[in-house]
Amino acid sequence: MSEEAIKKVLSNSGLTDKETEVYIFLAKHDVSKGTEIARLLRKDKAQVFRILRRLQAKGFVEATLDVPTRFTIVPFEKVIDSIVRTKQEEVAFIKEAKKDLLEYLSKKRQTAPLEKFVVIKGNRRINSKISEIIKDTKQQLSVATTVADLILGDRFGIFDVIFNHPLKSQIKCRFLTEISEQNLNALKTLIDNAPKSGFNLKARNPGLGLRMFPRMVTRDNEEILFFTTPKTDRTKKNDVCLWTNCKTLVRTFTAVFEELWNNSIDVQTKIAEIETGKLTAHTSITADTKTEEKEYEKVLRTAEKEIIMMMTSAKNLIHFWQSTPPLKEWAEQGISVKIMAPITIQNFEVAMRLSKFCEVRHSAASQIETTIVDGKILFQFKTPSTAKESQKAASPFKAQFYTNDLEHVSKVKAMLDNLWRNARAPSAIMLESIIQPPTPEISPSSEVHAQGADRADSPYRRIVFPIKRKPKAVTEKQVLDKLNNAKQHIVKNPEKEKSVLYGKQAIAVIHPPDYL
Repeated sequence: MSEEAIKKVLSNSGLTDKETEVYIFLAKHDVSKGTEIARLLRKDKAQVFRILRRLQAKGFVEATLDVPTRFTIVPFEKVIDSIVRTKQEEVAFIKEAKKDLLEYLSKKRQTAPLEKFVVIKGNRRINSKISEIIKDTKQQLSVATTVADLILGDRFGIFDVIFNHPLKSQIKCRFLTEISEQNLNALKTLIDNAPKSGFNLKARNPGLGLRMFPRMVTRDNEEILFFTTPKTDRTKKNDVCLWTNCKTLVRTFTAVFEELWNNSIDVQTKIAEIETGKLTAHTSITADTKTEEKEYEKVLRTAEKEIIMMMTSAKNLIHFWQSTPPLKEWAEQGISVKIMAPITIQNFEVAMRLSKFCEVRHSAASQIETTIVDGKILFQFKTPSTAKESQKAASPFKAQFYTNDLEHVSKVKAMLDNLWRNARAPSAIMLESIIQPPTPEISPSSEVHAQGADRADSPYRRIVFPIKRKPKAVTEKQVLDKLNNAKQHIVKNPEKEKSVLYGKQAIAVIHPPDYL
Protein backbone atom coordinates (compact mmCIF):
# COMPACT_ATOMS: atom_id res chain seq x y z
CA MET A 1 0.00 0.00 0.00
CA SER A 2 1.43 3.39 -0.95
CA GLU A 3 1.84 6.26 1.48
CA GLU A 4 -0.94 8.21 -0.26
CA ALA A 5 -3.35 5.29 0.19
CA ILE A 6 -2.42 5.10 3.89
CA LYS A 7 -3.04 8.85 4.27
CA LYS A 8 -6.45 8.44 2.62
CA VAL A 9 -7.42 5.57 4.97
CA LEU A 10 -6.28 7.53 8.02
CA SER A 11 -8.12 10.62 6.81
CA ASN A 12 -11.35 8.60 6.32
CA SER A 13 -10.98 7.20 9.82
CA GLY A 14 -11.12 10.71 11.27
CA LEU A 15 -7.49 11.93 11.50
CA THR A 16 -6.48 15.44 10.50
CA ASP A 17 -3.56 16.13 8.12
CA LYS A 18 -1.21 16.99 11.01
CA GLU A 19 -2.24 13.89 12.97
CA THR A 20 -1.69 11.74 9.87
CA GLU A 21 1.77 13.31 9.40
CA VAL A 22 2.84 12.50 13.00
CA TYR A 23 1.45 8.93 12.76
CA ILE A 24 3.37 8.18 9.53
CA PHE A 25 6.54 9.71 11.07
CA LEU A 26 6.27 7.36 14.09
CA ALA A 27 5.62 4.42 11.75
CA LYS A 28 8.93 5.16 10.02
CA HIS A 29 11.05 5.91 13.13
CA ASP A 30 9.52 3.45 15.61
CA VAL A 31 9.75 4.67 19.27
CA SER A 32 10.52 8.37 19.66
CA LYS A 33 10.34 11.14 22.23
CA GLY A 34 8.04 14.05 21.74
CA THR A 35 10.92 16.51 21.54
CA GLU A 36 12.62 14.41 18.85
CA ILE A 37 9.42 14.33 16.77
CA ALA A 38 9.09 18.11 17.09
CA ARG A 39 12.73 18.71 16.12
CA LEU A 40 12.71 16.37 13.11
CA LEU A 41 9.33 17.59 11.83
CA ARG A 42 10.32 21.20 12.60
CA LYS A 43 7.14 21.87 14.53
CA ASP A 44 6.35 23.55 17.82
CA LYS A 45 6.91 21.21 20.74
CA ALA A 46 3.65 22.10 22.49
CA GLN A 47 1.72 21.53 19.26
CA VAL A 48 3.32 18.09 18.78
CA PHE A 49 2.42 17.00 22.34
CA ARG A 50 -1.22 18.07 21.77
CA ILE A 51 -1.34 16.00 18.56
CA LEU A 52 0.15 12.98 20.38
CA ARG A 53 -2.48 13.21 23.12
CA ARG A 54 -5.25 13.27 20.49
CA LEU A 55 -3.78 10.25 18.70
CA GLN A 56 -3.64 8.40 22.02
CA ALA A 57 -7.28 9.21 22.66
CA LYS A 58 -8.24 7.91 19.22
CA GLY A 59 -6.28 4.69 19.72
CA PHE A 60 -3.60 5.28 17.08
CA VAL A 61 -0.58 5.92 19.36
CA GLU A 62 0.63 4.34 22.63
CA ALA A 63 3.01 5.82 25.25
CA THR A 64 5.77 4.00 27.14
CA LEU A 65 6.45 4.18 30.88
CA ASP A 66 9.94 5.60 30.32
CA VAL A 67 11.01 8.99 31.59
CA PRO A 68 10.94 11.03 29.48
CA THR A 69 7.92 9.42 27.80
CA ARG A 70 8.37 7.91 24.39
CA PHE A 71 5.65 7.24 21.82
CA THR A 72 5.01 4.43 19.35
CA ILE A 73 2.21 3.66 16.90
CA VAL A 74 -0.44 0.97 17.19
CA PRO A 75 0.32 -1.48 14.38
CA PHE A 76 -1.38 -0.44 11.15
CA GLU A 77 -3.05 -3.85 10.83
CA LYS A 78 -4.84 -3.31 14.16
CA VAL A 79 -5.78 0.21 13.13
CA ILE A 80 -7.34 -1.13 9.94
CA ASP A 81 -9.26 -3.82 11.89
CA SER A 82 -10.53 -1.20 14.35
CA ILE A 83 -11.68 1.06 11.53
CA VAL A 84 -13.45 -1.85 9.82
CA ARG A 85 -15.24 -2.86 13.05
CA THR A 86 -16.32 0.74 13.66
CA LYS A 87 -17.69 1.10 10.14
CA GLN A 88 -19.48 -2.26 10.38
CA GLU A 89 -21.08 -1.25 13.67
CA GLU A 90 -22.23 2.02 12.13
CA VAL A 91 -23.75 0.19 9.16
CA ALA A 92 -25.49 -2.30 11.46
CA PHE A 93 -26.91 0.54 13.58
CA ILE A 94 -28.22 2.35 10.50
CA LYS A 95 -29.86 -0.85 9.24
CA GLU A 96 -31.56 -1.42 12.60
CA ALA A 97 -32.66 2.22 12.87
CA LYS A 98 -33.76 2.47 9.24
CA LYS A 99 -37.44 1.71 9.94
CA ASP A 100 -37.64 4.10 12.89
CA LEU A 101 -35.86 6.83 10.94
CA LEU A 102 -38.20 6.50 7.99
CA GLU A 103 -41.30 6.62 10.24
CA TYR A 104 -39.97 9.67 12.06
CA LEU A 105 -39.16 11.51 8.85
CA SER A 106 -42.53 10.62 7.30
CA LYS A 107 -44.30 12.07 10.36
CA LYS A 108 -42.25 15.23 10.06
CA ARG A 109 -43.25 15.57 6.41
CA GLN A 110 -46.95 15.09 7.14
CA THR A 111 -49.03 18.27 7.09
CA ALA A 112 -52.47 18.90 8.51
CA PRO A 113 -55.26 18.17 5.99
CA LEU A 114 -56.56 21.22 4.19
CA GLU A 115 -59.80 22.62 5.58
CA LYS A 116 -62.40 22.45 2.83
CA PHE A 117 -65.93 23.75 2.31
CA VAL A 118 -68.22 22.09 -0.24
CA VAL A 119 -71.75 23.17 -1.18
CA ILE A 120 -73.99 20.20 -2.09
CA LYS A 121 -77.32 20.62 -3.84
CA GLY A 122 -80.09 18.11 -4.50
CA ASN A 123 -81.45 15.15 -2.56
CA ARG A 124 -79.52 12.44 -4.38
CA ARG A 125 -76.12 14.10 -3.91
CA ILE A 126 -76.88 15.03 -0.30
CA ASN A 127 -77.89 11.49 0.69
CA SER A 128 -74.91 10.07 -1.18
CA LYS A 129 -72.62 12.29 0.90
CA ILE A 130 -74.41 11.23 4.11
CA SER A 131 -73.83 7.56 3.16
CA GLU A 132 -70.15 8.33 2.63
CA ILE A 133 -69.93 10.00 6.07
CA ILE A 134 -71.57 6.95 7.70
CA LYS A 135 -69.14 4.56 5.97
CA ASP A 136 -66.15 6.58 7.24
CA THR A 137 -67.48 6.63 10.82
CA LYS A 138 -65.32 4.77 13.34
CA GLN A 139 -66.60 5.81 16.77
CA GLN A 140 -69.64 8.11 16.82
CA LEU A 141 -72.31 9.36 14.42
CA SER A 142 -74.58 12.24 15.49
CA VAL A 143 -77.62 13.34 13.50
CA ALA A 144 -80.10 16.16 14.19
CA THR A 145 -82.94 16.17 11.68
CA THR A 146 -86.70 15.98 11.16
CA VAL A 147 -88.86 12.88 10.89
CA ALA A 148 -89.61 13.75 7.25
CA ASP A 149 -85.87 13.72 6.48
CA LEU A 150 -85.50 10.37 8.25
CA ILE A 151 -88.20 8.89 6.00
CA LEU A 152 -86.51 10.32 2.91
CA GLY A 153 -83.15 8.98 4.07
CA ASP A 154 -84.66 5.53 4.50
CA ARG A 155 -85.78 5.60 0.85
CA PHE A 156 -82.19 6.38 -0.18
CA GLY A 157 -80.84 3.47 1.90
CA ILE A 158 -79.23 5.52 4.67
CA PHE A 159 -80.34 3.11 7.40
CA ASP A 160 -79.13 0.10 5.38
CA VAL A 161 -75.64 1.66 5.39
CA ILE A 162 -75.83 1.96 9.20
CA PHE A 163 -77.16 -1.56 9.81
CA ASN A 164 -74.57 -3.14 7.44
CA HIS A 165 -71.57 -1.17 8.71
CA PRO A 166 -68.67 -3.51 9.69
CA LEU A 167 -68.28 -1.59 13.00
CA LYS A 168 -72.03 -1.27 13.67
CA SER A 169 -71.76 -2.82 17.16
CA GLN A 170 -69.02 -0.38 18.20
CA ILE A 171 -70.26 2.87 16.65
CA LYS A 172 -72.55 5.06 18.77
CA CYS A 173 -75.36 6.29 16.51
CA ARG A 174 -77.39 9.16 18.02
CA PHE A 175 -80.45 10.70 16.39
CA LEU A 176 -82.24 13.86 17.56
CA THR A 177 -85.66 14.47 16.03
CA GLU A 178 -88.77 16.39 16.99
CA ILE A 179 -91.87 14.21 17.38
CA SER A 180 -95.47 15.42 17.08
CA GLU A 181 -98.90 13.88 16.65
CA GLN A 182 -98.63 14.48 12.88
CA ASN A 183 -95.43 12.47 12.36
CA LEU A 184 -95.86 9.91 15.15
CA ASN A 185 -97.08 7.02 12.97
CA ALA A 186 -94.34 7.54 10.38
CA LEU A 187 -91.67 7.43 13.08
CA LYS A 188 -93.14 4.30 14.65
CA THR A 189 -93.00 2.59 11.25
CA LEU A 190 -89.29 3.40 10.97
CA ILE A 191 -88.67 1.99 14.45
CA ASP A 192 -90.61 -1.21 13.71
CA ASN A 193 -88.61 -1.83 10.51
CA ALA A 194 -85.25 -1.43 12.23
CA PRO A 195 -83.32 -4.53 13.47
CA LYS A 196 -83.78 -5.19 17.19
CA SER A 197 -80.13 -5.97 18.00
CA GLY A 198 -76.57 -5.90 16.67
CA PHE A 199 -76.07 -2.14 16.66
CA ASN A 200 -75.92 0.81 19.08
CA LEU A 201 -78.54 3.34 17.97
CA LYS A 202 -80.37 5.78 20.26
CA ALA A 203 -83.00 8.39 19.42
CA ARG A 204 -84.19 11.30 21.57
CA ASN A 205 -86.55 14.25 21.40
CA PRO A 206 -85.03 17.64 22.40
CA GLY A 207 -86.85 19.44 25.19
CA LEU A 208 -86.55 22.85 23.53
CA GLY A 209 -87.26 21.61 20.01
CA LEU A 210 -85.10 21.75 16.89
CA ARG A 211 -86.69 24.78 15.26
CA MET A 212 -83.78 27.07 16.17
CA PHE A 213 -81.06 24.65 15.03
CA PRO A 214 -79.96 23.47 11.56
CA ARG A 215 -80.30 19.87 10.50
CA MET A 216 -76.85 18.31 10.63
CA VAL A 217 -74.81 15.10 10.42
CA THR A 218 -71.40 14.90 12.10
CA ARG A 219 -68.97 12.07 12.78
CA ASP A 220 -65.97 11.50 15.06
CA ASN A 221 -65.40 15.26 15.52
CA GLU A 222 -63.82 15.27 12.05
CA GLU A 223 -66.44 16.42 9.56
CA ILE A 224 -69.94 17.84 9.46
CA LEU A 225 -72.74 18.31 6.94
CA PHE A 226 -75.56 20.70 7.74
CA PHE A 227 -78.56 21.92 5.78
CA THR A 228 -78.83 25.60 4.94
CA THR A 229 -82.42 25.50 3.61
CA PRO A 230 -85.30 26.08 6.08
CA LYS A 231 -87.03 23.04 7.58
CA THR A 232 -90.38 24.40 6.37
CA ASP A 233 -89.31 24.16 2.72
CA ARG A 234 -90.70 20.78 1.61
CA THR A 235 -89.91 21.12 -2.10
CA LYS A 236 -86.85 18.93 -1.42
CA LYS A 237 -85.28 19.72 -4.80
CA ASN A 238 -84.09 23.00 -3.35
CA ASP A 239 -82.27 21.44 -0.38
CA VAL A 240 -78.76 22.80 -0.01
CA CYS A 241 -76.06 21.49 2.34
CA LEU A 242 -72.63 22.68 3.40
CA TRP A 243 -69.97 20.06 4.11
CA THR A 244 -66.73 20.94 5.88
CA ASN A 245 -63.87 19.39 7.82
CA CYS A 246 -63.00 22.72 9.48
CA LYS A 247 -62.14 21.72 13.04
CA THR A 248 -63.50 24.92 14.58
CA LEU A 249 -66.92 24.56 12.97
CA VAL A 250 -67.08 20.83 13.67
CA ARG A 251 -66.31 21.34 17.37
CA THR A 252 -68.83 24.22 17.61
CA PHE A 253 -71.74 22.30 16.11
CA THR A 254 -70.80 19.15 18.02
CA ALA A 255 -71.02 21.14 21.26
CA VAL A 256 -74.49 22.37 20.20
CA PHE A 257 -75.56 18.79 19.53
CA GLU A 258 -74.22 17.61 22.90
CA GLU A 259 -76.21 20.25 24.77
CA LEU A 260 -79.37 19.34 22.88
CA TRP A 261 -78.76 15.66 23.57
CA ASN A 262 -78.22 16.19 27.29
CA ASN A 263 -81.45 18.20 27.56
CA SER A 264 -83.68 15.76 25.67
CA ILE A 265 -85.84 12.77 26.51
CA ASP A 266 -85.90 9.27 25.05
CA VAL A 267 -88.01 8.94 21.93
CA GLN A 268 -90.10 6.12 23.46
CA THR A 269 -90.93 8.38 26.42
CA LYS A 270 -92.05 11.14 24.07
CA ILE A 271 -94.18 8.70 22.08
CA ALA A 272 -95.85 7.55 25.33
CA GLU A 273 -96.56 11.20 26.26
CA ILE A 274 -98.30 11.84 22.95
CA GLU A 275 -100.30 8.61 23.03
CA THR A 276 -101.44 8.89 26.66
CA GLY A 277 -101.62 12.67 26.92
CA LYS A 278 -99.69 12.54 30.20
CA LEU A 279 -96.56 14.65 30.25
CA THR A 280 -93.47 13.25 31.90
CA ALA A 281 -91.70 15.62 34.27
CA HIS A 282 -88.76 17.14 32.43
CA THR A 283 -85.82 19.09 33.84
CA SER A 284 -83.02 20.63 31.81
CA ILE A 285 -80.08 22.99 32.17
CA THR A 286 -78.78 24.93 29.19
CA ALA A 287 -76.31 27.74 28.55
CA ASP A 288 -77.46 28.66 25.04
CA THR A 289 -78.60 32.26 25.55
CA LYS A 290 -80.58 32.75 22.33
CA THR A 291 -82.44 29.46 22.59
CA GLU A 292 -83.43 29.84 26.21
CA GLU A 293 -84.57 33.44 25.74
CA LYS A 294 -86.81 32.49 22.81
CA GLU A 295 -88.26 29.50 24.68
CA TYR A 296 -88.80 31.64 27.79
CA GLU A 297 -90.69 34.31 25.82
CA LYS A 298 -92.73 31.60 24.09
CA VAL A 299 -93.86 30.11 27.44
CA LEU A 300 -94.69 33.58 28.83
CA ARG A 301 -96.91 34.36 25.85
CA THR A 302 -98.83 31.09 26.27
CA ALA A 303 -99.64 31.74 29.94
CA GLU A 304 -103.30 31.23 30.89
CA LYS A 305 -103.73 32.21 34.55
CA GLU A 306 -100.71 33.52 36.43
CA ILE A 307 -97.08 34.64 36.01
CA ILE A 308 -94.84 35.16 39.03
CA MET A 309 -91.44 36.75 38.50
CA MET A 310 -88.62 37.45 40.92
CA MET A 311 -86.00 39.79 39.48
CA THR A 312 -82.44 39.73 40.81
CA SER A 313 -81.51 43.38 40.35
CA ALA A 314 -82.88 46.84 39.62
CA LYS A 315 -81.57 46.82 36.06
CA ASN A 316 -83.24 43.52 35.23
CA LEU A 317 -86.62 45.17 35.83
CA ILE A 318 -85.63 47.86 33.31
CA HIS A 319 -84.52 45.17 30.86
CA PHE A 320 -87.90 43.43 31.22
CA TRP A 321 -89.74 46.69 30.46
CA GLN A 322 -87.52 47.37 27.41
CA SER A 323 -88.21 43.88 26.03
CA THR A 324 -91.82 45.06 25.41
CA PRO A 325 -93.72 42.19 27.08
CA PRO A 326 -97.43 41.81 26.16
CA LEU A 327 -98.61 43.49 29.37
CA LYS A 328 -101.78 44.90 27.86
CA GLU A 329 -102.77 41.53 26.40
CA TRP A 330 -102.14 39.81 29.74
CA ALA A 331 -104.31 42.37 31.52
CA GLU A 332 -107.13 42.02 28.97
CA GLN A 333 -107.03 38.21 29.26
CA GLY A 334 -107.21 38.42 33.06
CA ILE A 335 -103.77 36.88 33.58
CA SER A 336 -102.32 37.80 36.98
CA VAL A 337 -98.72 39.06 36.69
CA LYS A 338 -96.71 39.53 39.88
CA ILE A 339 -93.19 40.95 39.76
CA MET A 340 -90.76 41.25 42.67
CA ALA A 341 -87.55 43.23 42.18
CA PRO A 342 -85.27 45.61 44.07
CA ILE A 343 -86.88 49.08 43.72
CA THR A 344 -84.31 51.88 43.57
CA ILE A 345 -84.12 55.39 42.16
CA GLN A 346 -82.86 53.84 38.91
CA ASN A 347 -85.96 51.76 38.19
CA PHE A 348 -88.64 53.52 40.24
CA GLU A 349 -90.22 55.17 37.20
CA VAL A 350 -90.29 51.82 35.34
CA ALA A 351 -91.84 50.13 38.37
CA MET A 352 -94.63 52.73 38.46
CA ARG A 353 -95.30 52.24 34.73
CA LEU A 354 -95.47 48.47 35.13
CA SER A 355 -97.88 48.91 38.04
CA LYS A 356 -100.52 50.10 35.56
CA PHE A 357 -100.67 46.60 34.03
CA CYS A 358 -99.46 44.26 36.77
CA GLU A 359 -98.49 44.09 40.43
CA VAL A 360 -94.96 45.14 41.36
CA ARG A 361 -93.36 44.86 44.80
CA HIS A 362 -89.96 45.51 46.30
CA SER A 363 -87.65 42.58 47.21
CA ALA A 364 -84.02 42.19 48.17
CA ALA A 365 -81.40 41.61 45.47
CA SER A 366 -80.37 38.03 44.71
CA GLN A 367 -78.47 36.08 42.05
CA ILE A 368 -81.15 33.60 40.91
CA GLU A 369 -83.96 35.01 38.80
CA THR A 370 -87.12 32.89 39.02
CA THR A 371 -90.29 32.77 36.92
CA ILE A 372 -93.27 30.45 37.40
CA VAL A 373 -95.99 30.21 34.75
CA ASP A 374 -99.45 28.89 35.69
CA GLY A 375 -97.92 27.01 38.62
CA LYS A 376 -96.69 24.37 36.14
CA ILE A 377 -93.45 25.58 34.56
CA LEU A 378 -90.39 26.94 36.38
CA PHE A 379 -87.53 28.93 34.85
CA GLN A 380 -84.47 29.99 36.84
CA PHE A 381 -81.59 32.06 35.51
CA LYS A 382 -78.20 32.66 37.06
CA THR A 383 -77.50 36.37 36.59
CA PRO A 384 -74.55 38.69 37.30
CA SER A 385 -74.10 39.89 40.85
CA THR A 386 -75.31 43.37 41.85
CA ALA A 387 -71.68 44.46 42.09
CA LYS A 388 -71.60 44.44 38.28
CA GLU A 389 -74.73 46.54 37.80
CA SER A 390 -72.69 49.60 36.92
CA GLN A 391 -71.80 47.90 33.65
CA LYS A 392 -73.95 48.27 30.54
CA ALA A 393 -77.28 46.48 30.87
CA ALA A 394 -77.21 43.09 29.22
CA SER A 395 -79.58 40.21 28.80
CA PRO A 396 -80.25 38.48 32.14
CA PHE A 397 -80.10 35.05 30.48
CA LYS A 398 -76.83 33.40 31.52
CA ALA A 399 -77.59 29.81 32.54
CA GLN A 400 -81.12 28.42 32.54
CA PHE A 401 -82.77 25.81 34.74
CA TYR A 402 -86.10 24.57 33.41
CA THR A 403 -88.54 22.06 34.86
CA ASN A 404 -92.21 21.11 34.71
CA ASP A 405 -91.96 18.78 37.70
CA LEU A 406 -95.13 19.84 39.55
CA GLU A 407 -93.82 18.85 42.98
CA HIS A 408 -90.70 20.97 42.61
CA VAL A 409 -92.60 23.86 41.01
CA SER A 410 -95.20 23.90 43.81
CA LYS A 411 -92.48 24.14 46.48
CA VAL A 412 -90.80 27.08 44.77
CA LYS A 413 -94.17 28.75 44.20
CA ALA A 414 -95.02 28.45 47.91
CA MET A 415 -91.75 30.19 48.74
CA LEU A 416 -92.43 33.00 46.25
CA ASP A 417 -96.01 33.42 47.52
CA ASN A 418 -94.68 33.91 51.03
CA LEU A 419 -92.12 36.48 49.83
CA TRP A 420 -94.89 38.25 47.94
CA ARG A 421 -97.11 38.56 51.02
CA ASN A 422 -94.30 40.26 52.94
CA ALA A 423 -93.09 42.47 50.06
CA ARG A 424 -93.92 46.18 49.78
CA ALA A 425 -95.44 47.90 46.77
CA PRO A 426 -93.62 51.01 45.44
CA SER A 427 -95.20 54.40 46.04
CA ALA A 428 -94.43 58.12 45.91
CA ILE A 429 -93.81 58.07 49.67
CA MET A 430 -91.26 55.29 49.17
CA LEU A 431 -89.45 57.32 46.50
CA GLU A 432 -89.39 60.40 48.78
CA SER A 433 -87.85 58.34 51.60
CA ILE A 434 -85.12 57.22 49.18
CA ILE A 435 -84.03 60.56 47.75
CA GLN A 436 -85.48 63.45 49.85
CA PRO A 437 -85.12 63.92 53.61
CA PRO A 438 -88.05 65.67 55.34
CA THR A 439 -87.47 69.38 56.05
CA PRO A 440 -87.11 70.03 59.81
CA GLU A 441 -89.77 72.30 61.21
CA ILE A 442 -88.54 75.40 63.03
CA SER A 443 -91.05 77.61 64.84
CA PRO A 444 -90.27 80.43 67.23
CA SER A 445 -91.95 80.30 70.59
CA SER A 446 -94.68 82.79 71.37
CA GLU A 447 -92.79 83.77 74.43
CA VAL A 448 -89.92 86.22 74.16
CA HIS A 449 -87.50 86.37 77.03
CA ALA A 450 -85.41 89.46 77.52
CA GLN A 451 -82.23 89.13 79.47
CA GLY A 452 -79.85 91.68 80.80
CA ALA A 453 -76.67 92.63 79.05
CA ASP A 454 -73.41 90.95 79.87
CA ARG A 455 -72.03 94.25 81.15
CA ALA A 456 -73.92 96.93 83.04
CA ASP A 457 -72.43 99.74 80.94
CA SER A 458 -73.25 98.03 77.56
CA PRO A 459 -75.70 99.95 75.30
CA TYR A 460 -77.01 96.64 73.80
CA ARG A 461 -79.58 94.18 74.99
CA ARG A 462 -79.67 90.42 74.21
CA ILE A 463 -83.00 88.75 73.33
CA VAL A 464 -83.30 84.93 73.29
CA PHE A 465 -85.99 83.06 71.28
CA PRO A 466 -86.49 79.41 72.35
CA ILE A 467 -86.75 77.26 69.15
CA LYS A 468 -88.45 73.88 69.07
CA ARG A 469 -86.85 71.47 66.56
CA LYS A 470 -88.11 68.13 65.47
CA PRO A 471 -85.49 65.36 65.09
CA LYS A 472 -83.91 65.67 61.66
CA ALA A 473 -84.54 62.63 59.43
CA VAL A 474 -81.91 61.52 56.95
CA THR A 475 -82.07 59.20 53.97
CA GLU A 476 -80.36 55.85 53.65
CA LYS A 477 -78.14 57.32 50.91
CA GLN A 478 -76.97 60.13 53.18
CA VAL A 479 -76.05 57.64 55.89
CA LEU A 480 -74.12 55.45 53.47
CA ASP A 481 -72.32 58.47 52.00
CA LYS A 482 -71.33 59.56 55.49
CA LEU A 483 -69.98 56.10 56.32
CA ASN A 484 -68.12 55.71 53.02
CA ASN A 485 -66.57 59.21 53.06
CA ALA A 486 -65.66 59.32 56.76
CA LYS A 487 -62.00 60.15 57.46
CA GLN A 488 -60.04 58.48 60.19
CA HIS A 489 -59.27 60.76 63.14
CA ILE A 490 -56.92 59.65 65.90
CA VAL A 491 -58.03 60.93 69.30
CA LYS A 492 -55.02 61.80 71.47
CA ASN A 493 -56.94 63.12 74.45
CA PRO A 494 -60.34 61.39 74.85
CA GLU A 495 -61.31 63.70 77.74
CA LYS A 496 -61.05 66.88 75.70
CA GLU A 497 -61.38 65.80 72.04
CA LYS A 498 -64.56 64.60 70.34
CA SER A 499 -64.77 60.92 69.40
CA VAL A 500 -66.87 59.84 66.42
CA LEU A 501 -68.03 56.25 65.87
CA TYR A 502 -69.84 55.11 62.72
CA GLY A 503 -71.79 51.90 62.67
CA LYS A 504 -75.13 50.31 61.83
CA GLN A 505 -77.58 48.04 63.56
CA ALA A 506 -80.69 46.28 62.37
CA ILE A 507 -83.41 44.18 63.92
CA ALA A 508 -85.42 41.71 61.86
CA VAL A 509 -88.51 39.70 62.65
CA ILE A 510 -88.75 36.51 60.59
CA HIS A 511 -92.10 34.92 59.90
CA PRO A 512 -91.52 31.26 58.95
CA PRO A 513 -93.48 30.37 55.79
CA ASP A 514 -96.30 27.85 56.03
CA TYR A 515 -94.54 25.16 54.01
CA LEU A 516 -91.59 24.89 56.43
